[in-house]
Amino acid sequence: PSTDAERFADLLFKKSFKEVRRWEGMYLKKNQPPYEVKPIKDYEVKRVETESQLERWTNIVKNTIFPSVKLSSAIPQGMLSIPNVWMRIGLLCNQPVSAGLMYLENGIAGLYFISTLDEYRGRGLASLLVTSLIDDAWDANANEIVLHASPSGKGIYERLGFIADGQIS
Repeated sequence: PSTDAERFADLLFKKSFKEVRRWEGMYLKKNQPPYEVKPIKDYEVKRVETESQLERWTNIVKNTIFPSVKLSSAIPQGMLSIPNVWMRIGLLCNQPVSAGLMYLENGIAGLYFISTLDEYRGRGLASLLVTSLIDDAWDANANEIVLHASPSGKGIYERLGFIADGQIS
């Protein structure tokens, strides 16, 4: 191992720690070439503003990211009240199918909880949701966007221009 992080990971594995999940650290700079995503008929991305939208957002995130964890409704409710948090929900034929969140601080936007219900994956819905959040970030004067991509999401982010830069286990 050549980096401190690699040496640390090697030490953990020698002590019987096991990697459960790995995410790719990725970033997008404001001056990178623009991305192109085609619209999808009957799909729209909306800002989460009402209790009903928040409940739908929470259900998508719970069912896709935290299926075996009890997710308190107080957590997303608290995030909704923070001014530099943008929550988005994707609706296909007015049915909630995707969700995501952006947090902006000191010119850096972080994307979190990007998720699409299993039966709607592979249609480009997440790409449209992410591009909506990217536009939000640039409109809010972010200079860079960062995220940790799951193996299933990495290709989406690469197509949108994100660059891989390290991993987290």
